[in-house]
Amino acid sequence: MLNRFPVERLEPIFQSLPFFSQLLAEHRTDLQALYEHSKIVVAEPGESIIQAGEFDSWFYFVLNGELSVISHDEGNVEVGLIYPAEIVGALAIMYDTERSATVTVRGNEKALLLAVDYTPFGELDDFSQISLAGKISLMQLVAERTEARLRAYDKQFPNTDLAERLRALPKAPGNTCDLDALHYWYYRIDALAQLLKEWNLTLENLDDYHPPVTPPSKALLDDLEQLYFG
Repeated sequence: MLNRFPVERLEPIFQSLPFFSQLLAEHRTDLQALYEHSKIVVAEPGESIIQAGEFDSWFYFVLNGELSVISHDEGNVEVGLIYPAEIVGALAIMYDTERSATVTVRGNEKALLLAVDYTPFGELDDFSQISLAGKISLMQLVAERTEARLRAYDKQFPNTDLAERLRALPKAPGNTCDLDALHYWYYRIDALAQLLKEWNLTLENLDDYHPPVTPPSKALLDDLEQLYFG
């Protein structure tokens, strides 16, 4: 686990990642709780990070390498790519459902990931370990990335009702931090996840969604590997 190192030693990595950078700046108590339930994972080419049909409590931030999302509903079809600085695996955990797809390391290079155990988040209205603000922050990230992927699908396949269905979703409550906002993001993610699942079943071509984020630098990753693995 990461907590065998001082949290300050990992701050440069956290600053390079969505959600963690916000915790570092605004919610350090939440950061400490997750720090004690996180680890670095090195995965070999072709190795499965997530297996369809399984239940577990881990989600991941990709630090280096590329991951492939494989749907088994219509055969083994590659329906998406996951790039550095993206989050993967949170949707199924939030709704306590089995994994809907398999995620493997793509290409010939290893992948380096920050694995986070979702257990400290607890039930939706439980703030004993992770604050209301911390939960909303994660949900906003998951909603943003899921919606961005769906909008990329809409550009790739414009003659569908996807854009209309996205517009039909309730509008965000603004920059609020209360129980109403928490429940709004929870149900919005559920609606987005259902749309994403439908589209993963109907895609004929691999989507080209690539989030506009800056991944950790090679120098940071080299330093992390040296620190963590010696």
